[in-house]
Amino acid sequence: TVAAQNGALQQNLLTEQLPDTNMETIISVTDAVLMLTTDKIDGLAIATSVGEQYMANYPDLVMSDFYFVMEDEGSVAAVPKGEQELLDVVNECIDEVMEQGLYKQWYDENLELAKSLGLDV
Repeated sequence: TVAAQNGALQQNLLTEQLPDTNMETIISVTDAVLMLTTDKIDGLAIATSVGEQYMANYPDLVMSDFYFVMEDEGSVAAVPKGEQELLDVVNECIDEVMEQGLYKQWYDENLELAKSLGLDV
């Protein structure tokens, strides 16, 4: 039995790529980690970065060698339909952030901030 968060990308990937798996749909990843540590489930489908943070807090957890096949790069930004000028500016900003490596930098900084505040990430 493998858990995946309801409505998350991992739920779709689990359904599509491991159709014979018994899936447990969960609301909270924290709940699923508790289920995993108490042997109520056998695995948890989550993003690698999230899994790494839980592994840091729960030394009995390990990451499997299995990775889902992804066809896209994940996140998107949405603007109202017909707002081409706004879309162009948003895309320009995203390109600049990605070229400068700022997304990863901001992610890492905020992850450290969350940990320093005692947040469960």
